[in-house]
Amino acid sequence: MFLGDKEMKFKGDLNINYKHKFRFIRMFYYIKQIIIKWFIQMDNQITNEGIELIKAYEGFRSNAYRDIVGVWTIGYGHTKGVKSGDKMTEPEAFELFITELADYGYRMSLLIKVPINDNQYSALVSFVYNLGVGALQFSTLLKRLNKGDYTLDYDGNVIIESKTKYKQYAIKSEFERWNKAGGEPVYGLLRRRKAEYKLFRS
Repeated sequence: MFLGDKEMKFKGDLNINYKHKFRFIRMFYYIKQIIIKWFIQMDNQITNEGIELIKAYEGFRSNAYRDIVGVWTIGYGHTKGVKSGDKMTEPEAFELFITELADYGYRMSLLIKVPINDNQYSALVSFVYNLGVGALQFSTLLKRLNKGDYTLDYDGNVIIESKTKYKQYAIKSEFERWNKAGGEPVYGLLRRRKAEYKLFRS
């Protein structure tokens, strides 16, 4: 074997080791989130108010269409695998909608390290259904949420008092900053963020 071959083999082994290392880190992070979720005993369910909020802002469309940023969409905001000419009935769309809500809710819950009530859970599901789990994952909203940058009473409801208004404003402003599509402010998105925050604090 030539020296160059040995160097190539070493580099190849190094790349494989890095791949195993990163795979292990990802697995460790995933298991860590599962453990966190288990310890805080999160067993939230989306409320009827949350479902109706999302349905109202997504709207139902039986024929595939391009949304405001050009993504092919159908049903109640479904985008995965959608193409021009696709059709869907309302019962089909609603069944898919409920399945996706459960999936978004589960993936979102892995990011949350503090107890939340069902209204807060529902508001955040609406947020990620619209923007994606990745938007929440790297947001200041999630950081403030996990820091407990709001106050709860013994029943899990948000306390609205003068001494905690700055904390309420912190969460409110983090919802409302996500009001853009294609880099431009959209009034409909601001209305949705306000509705989500109203549900979050109810």
